[in-house]
Amino acid sequence: MVRNWIFTISLTLFILVAKSQDIHFTQYYFSPLNTNPAYTGSFDGDFRIVGNHRSQWGAVVSDQFITSGISYDQNLSVYNHELAFGVHFVHDQSSIGFLNQNKLQLAGSYKKNIRGHQLSGGIQFGLLHKGLDFDKFTYPDQFNMGTGYFDQSTNNGESFGPENIYRFDFNAGLSWSKEVTEKIKPIVGISLLHINTPKESFLENETNSFPLRTLFDFKVNYHLSHKNTLIPTLLFMHQNKAQELVWGGMVRHQVGKNKYKLHDIFAGFSSRNGFGRNYDAVNLLVGGKLQEFQLGISYDINVSELSSASHFRGAFELSLIYISKSTKSKIYNVPCDRL
Repeated sequence: MVRNWIFTISLTLFILVAKSQDIHFTQYYFSPLNTNPAYTGSFDGDFRIVGNHRSQWGAVVSDQFITSGISYDQNLSVYNHELAFGVHFVHDQSSIGFLNQNKLQLAGSYKKNIRGHQLSGGIQFGLLHKGLDFDKFTYPDQFNMGTGYFDQSTNNGESFGPENIYRFDFNAGLSWSKEVTEKIKPIVGISLLHINTPKESFLENETNSFPLRTLFDFKVNYHLSHKNTLIPTLLFMHQNKAQELVWGGMVRHQVGKNKYKLHDIFAGFSSRNGFGRNYDAVNLLVGGKLQEFQLGISYDINVSELSSASHFRGAFELSLIYISKSTKSKIYNVPCDRL
């Protein structure tokens, strides 16, 4: 019981003072529009629908921390120029104080192949919302000396700003990839989020803003064989004074013909920490691709200083992706003998 109270107090302080935190997923590579605007349209098909869901700390507090997102993006060809557009929505709900964040953003990208170098640039703009229910907290003026409890029906004596904040947000990103050999294809991306650093404070006299978040990600598709692919992954984020490093990888195995039409299965792991310090979690991943659908399931094993209270239980995360088959006609070179 004491450990649970310590854990709850720590999370409360974390929410109120850690302004550098932002919405993101463990399976960031399966949440492309939330990672880099340049990844809009980064698939082989006509359109893509992505759903993500994350629940955290449910083993310790009664109300879990929930993050859910959904996105849609589509490829276009305009006068032989490869374009893509998309839209995505993310909702984040914290149990302490009912702090919630929402973002609804439109995205667009332009893709170009230059001598085998696949380049993409993207922009993203939309609306950010941040809300907090001040009545869910208790304050010193509400403490009843006679009963020894807080009475939320009395005046709290505090002065706050609006409970809901709406701000315009702007992001941009670049990506590069190339088939170096038949076996190796690296993919590199860099994005700048909250470029306009919109104000986020709930207090009338404060001018805190969403800090610029720089995100660098890297992965390599390394074909071990015709059926097996090794995919090392790396993500580094920097925002305000906070840093996050996620490194790991997965292995994909292409399944032979079967009655369930299962195309491939994959499994992997990753580690998240503050760039060599403040180890947070070890993440395990499994999933598979069935026809046009892909499902990913991951679990974060908490290894931080809070693990004594969480008993190493962290977050459960689910991703579901649907990619429609391409209807774009393909050009084939058919050899023909000349007469």
